[in-house]
Amino acid sequence: MLNRSRIPFEGAPIFEVEQVANASVLSRSASFLPDLDKYGFLPPGIHHSSAAELSERFATSPLRRDLWNRSMLFLNRAAALGNFSSVYVAGGFISSKPSPSDVDLILEPAVPYGLTALKAMEPLFAQGLDNILVHYCVHLDFWCRGFPDSIWDRREFFQRLKPTEALRLGLPCEARRGIVRMNLGQNNTTAPSSQFSN
Repeated sequence: MLNRSRIPFEGAPIFEVEQVANASVLSRSASFLPDLDKYGFLPPGIHHSSAAELSERFATSPLRRDLWNRSMLFLNRAAALGNFSSVYVAGGFISSKPSPSDVDLILEPAVPYGLTALKAMEPLFAQGLDNILVHYCVHLDFWCRGFPDSIWDRREFFQRLKPTEALRLGLPCEARRGIVRMNLGQNNTTAPSSQFSN
């Protein structure tokens, strides 16, 4: 059970968390995500989706629903800060991996790289990336438009298979997989509701 009293930032939810707990109420008629390949990954590239579609496609077991619901609680709170325009979902959660341990998220500030973008990330660093992992099962990274070339693009990192995984599957070391981008705007918003209690 998530102990909300230890989570310092609050805000109105933008994702329908209760809805993802019952995937049967979500319709797959408007699917935009391609099928997984024979290795259990999305095809290489950045695919666009909604929280509802990701829930339907990947929150398919009690463990996966719990991970997804916890990551949605985190995104609700992060989005309530008003500093981020998009999130990229990556890693084992968006694969056929039966028991992922977390949800890999890459937040994109609403403004390009600079002082304002860095300040947008500050509340999350203040909370502590390890605390976010423990409370929400979210492995959090960031990416900004205009990041200096010397800063590794985490979206690129998560599209590459780990060398050990590529070897196990008989794939070349440079094998790639897809990640998913969601807007943190109108398409994923719900009507304003009460703030999270501490």
